[in-house]
Amino acid sequence: MEVSMSGYQFAHLDSYARKASAKVAGGKSAQDIADEAERKEGAYKHLDVEQVADPIIRYGMTPSEVVKAATEWAEQAKDPKGKKLRIDGQCMAAGVFSVPEDFPEDRWAEYRDAMIEHLKGKHGERLRSVVEHVDEPYHHCHFYLVPLPGESYGAVHPGWAAEKASYARGERKGLQTKAYSEAMSAWQDEIHTISARFGLLRTGPRRARLPNKEYRAAKRAASLIAEQVRTPPLSNPKLLPVEEIIDALEPLHSTGILGRGEPLYTRAQLLQASKKSALYGHKHAAQQRLDYLTITTERVAEIDAAEARLKELHDKAEEQAAEIRAREDKMKALRDEERKQTELLGRMEKAVKEAHGYLDEAISRVQERALKALGGVLDAFVAIVEAPQDQELKNAARSGLESIGTAGAWARLADRVVNVLMPSARAAQAADGIDWPKEVKETGRKLRDRTVDSSSGMGM
Repeated sequence: MEVSMSGYQFAHLDSYARKASAKVAGGKSAQDIADEAERKEGAYKHLDVEQVADPIIRYGMTPSEVVKAATEWAEQAKDPKGKKLRIDGQCMAAGVFSVPEDFPEDRWAEYRDAMIEHLKGKHGERLRSVVEHVDEPYHHCHFYLVPLPGESYGAVHPGWAAEKASYARGERKGLQTKAYSEAMSAWQDEIHTISARFGLLRTGPRRARLPNKEYRAAKRAASLIAEQVRTPPLSNPKLLPVEEIIDALEPLHSTGILGRGEPLYTRAQLLQASKKSALYGHKHAAQQRLDYLTITTERVAEIDAAEARLKELHDKAEEQAAEIRAREDKMKALRDEERKQTELLGRMEKAVKEAHGYLDEAISRVQERALKALGGVLDAFVAIVEAPQDQELKNAARSGLESIGTAGAWARLADRVVNVLMPSARAAQAADGIDWPKEVKETGRKLRDRTVDSSSGMGM
């Protein structure tokens, strides 16, 4: 028997309000969706007029009647803050389920009815309508859900409920979106509990990231599972039927004498017994193969989960490696900056040492020039103090003063020193002939000797 290749399931769930949101370009209201489902004129832009066929109500009321029920619910509903629901607040969930174009024609009705039973069992009175369209290339149905009075909109849309719960917990926007996606993924898993029985995969090759060859193999495995579900499984053969055949032939065996008379078994009897034994053996082997195939294909979900986990770990390892590389680059940059700062500090220390050297040399030169410049002034002061009547000593002091000059910085400095010492000099002149105290003379000599010694040291 040829096994059909059915592909993967398709199911979707959207939300609509009494008025389309102004934030969404080209958005549709609940009534717009109902008009399109009912094939009202101007509401279907994806079909040619001659292609349009009347929809078939497979369950419940018309889509327009669903909109009226949704409007009644919205008028009594409150938003999460307890306020009256906005006119663009969600009030009707509209979903669709379909099968690929190559899905077996004789199995569509069975799949459709199984999906409707699933929706009825899950949503109960919230399921208001199921409409089948027969004017498009592939079989599909639209279904419509409205919350019961007093319920929130999350009663008909698991993604909406999960997102609002995340918001209520104070989680950031990214976690709210993640909660929505995980809830809708679980909703798809529920749909697949029905689709798997009909050979439909959970996801397509792009979403599952499977190469074409592996995807075709997965489709074939899913189809084999579907065939097993469709046909009641064979029970394992037991030895009792074979033993009954042998017991039935034993009386025939007892009627003959070994080596005499008619054969113990006729050809027809032996052939019939062989056929029955072979049939049981064949069925048993076939069942074992089917059991093995079933176990293998049922492990596909576990393998997919393991592959997803491996990919997640691989991505996480890549992220960690990228972080490590970034940290290494940052450390390298810090080391380079530290090296540059060290080099700069070394150059600055060298410059400071050179500046100290220049400063010491400049100070030495200034001291030397100062001692030379002020030496005459000090000699004159010592001469006046020590021997105010010694004309020869005064002449030598006057020559020292004249050597300074009358212009320039040193001359101005000498003038300031002279002005300071002048009162003492005048006092010495006024006291001409008076013997100065010993302490004054001794101070003058020490001052002169120190000046001379300092000048000699600077010259070296």
